[in-house]
Amino acid sequence: TGDADIGHLRFRNAETATLAQIRVERSGANNSGLLKIQTNALGTLSTGIQIDSSGAVTMPLTPAFKATGGSVSNVTGDGTLYQMVFGTDIFDVNNDHADGVFTAPVAGNYFFHATCFFLGMTSSQTTSIMQFVSSDAGTDDVRVVYENPAGVLHGDGYYHMSGACNTYLDAADTMVVKVQASGGAAVVDIDGGYNMSFGGFLAG
Repeated sequence: TGDADIGHLRFRNAETATLAQIRVERSGANNSGLLKIQTNALGTLSTGIQIDSSGAVTMPLTPAFKATGGSVSNVTGDGTLYQMVFGTDIFDVNNDHADGVFTAPVAGNYFFHATCFFLGMTSSQTTSIMQFVSSDAGTDDVRVVYENPAGVLHGDGYYHMSGACNTYLDAADTMVVKVQASGGAAVVDIDGGYNMSFGGFLAG
């Protein structure tokens, strides 16, 4: 019984494979305890829930991500609904996100948030929309609509939009973010880097 495994309760398949286990470890020389609930995935035991000596509960395998992307020019302004591309992952726990498309690994309730910064908005643009769109036909798309954005424009047509949604996805359903500015020409850009982001996690 070393630090790595003070004791465990294992659930086995015909004495050949540990399908799951409850495991206790020592955390540091002061004999603080660490409790782990682990499950087998393709022959490897992974920690699904961990409780440390302070009582903090972590779920290190729960789907969660946040991503950002680069600048793009002249993508909307004339009513074009543009699907945003987030090519740089800040973190992605289960590798469920790629280039602005999140794919649900399991069925459940998911929370998503996004931020977009427009450049080049003009006084002719009358409406801007951010839309969370899933591949599930039974799920209502969430639309965040701003009327008369020209009334609050900053220099260089700078305009900010953000939104969030909580929705149910089946396993393998996808979620993307689309934006739209209407009322003028297709001269509206998206400012990249940390000024744009898309993230989410499995809520339950």
